[in-house]
Amino acid sequence: MIKKDITFLIPSMNGGGAEKVTMLIANELCARGWAVTLLMSKLEGPYLERLDKNIKIELLKKRNISKNLLEITAYLRKNTPSIFYSSMMYVNVIAGLAAKLARYKGKLYFSEHSHVSNSIATTKGLTFKVIFKLAKLLYQDANAVICVSEGVKDDLISIIKKIKRTIVINNPVEDLFMPIERRSDDKYRLISIGRLDRDKNFKLLIEAFGEVLQEVEDRDTYELYILGEGYERKNLEDLTSSLNLNKKVFLPGFVNSPREMLNSSDLFVFPSVREGFGNVLVEALSCGLPVIAADCKSGPAEILLNGEVGVLVPIHNKEKLKLAIIDEIRNPNQTSSKKARMERANDFSIHAIVNRYEELFLNKK
Repeated sequence: MIKKDITFLIPSMNGGGAEKVTMLIANELCARGWAVTLLMSKLEGPYLERLDKNIKIELLKKRNISKNLLEITAYLRKNTPSIFYSSMMYVNVIAGLAAKLARYKGKLYFSEHSHVSNSIATTKGLTFKVIFKLAKLLYQDANAVICVSEGVKDDLISIIKKIKRTIVINNPVEDLFMPIERRSDDKYRLISIGRLDRDKNFKLLIEAFGEVLQEVEDRDTYELYILGEGYERKNLEDLTSSLNLNKKVFLPGFVNSPREMLNSSDLFVFPSVREGFGNVLVEALSCGLPVIAADCKSGPAEILLNGEVGVLVPIHNKEKLKLAIIDEIRNPNQTSSKKARMERANDFSIHAIVNRYEELFLNKK
């Protein structure tokens, strides 16, 4: 049996999906007795304070992780961790190069959280082209490339043919359920969570919500909260103002733990046009919330069992999104029960997912 030690290479603990997943896996492995090290280029981010105090943090000298190649190489030569794990393609490339230079003999794992084909289609410039060419070579060296969904795996192997092994392990997601008294304001709260960028398609959600208000009774009852931060904030604020929804749509920013907001809401809506997985969908299910999601390339259909535990609507379709919201308001829980939604969320519990990681790392199967 290998030593139970692992080093994660991650730029920081900023508020992205890969960072949160790394934090959850690292904490659980540490709780199970693993010696866990995080190799980081920036000691910052909201998930930093949530790391287990027994996790060792090694801070690299330069803030840009790509400029630390030689230092990462030296770390691998000196410390020889049993397992070296990284997430996101550009970080995986750095990890792969360092492992090659160090002649690293341990187990190397890369994690892919998004569709490579989307990046190829939408990312311009020489830098990504170089990263992708290197990835095609270096991904062959990994003991396995871990994909967060079947869709991400299918996309990856269609683009990069020569990979030793690909395996799907979904993201671990916290159970955020908490018993909470019904709010005294009698509002019906719709909620969504994600980076404020174009891919999340919150513009469509705000527009659809505005049209919902024109068709439901008791218009003043309804409000929409979108948790997250990003470059689209100003555009979304301007849209909200232009539709006279300033007292109906709220953008409170990034929330480290949305537990209280989710548990005090009535409906989760997820309009994203592309996802690798969709952690927030599982978080909403764990709270028993009804879920409406755009049926984007991967993630939502897998999580919602092709519509068994939530409603799927076509991407970019404002009319069908509006109608789905109105239908849920007028006929709550018709698609699935609260119990069924919470049971589905259990499939992605931290305990269940890290069991799969241990099986992989320790060659239990």
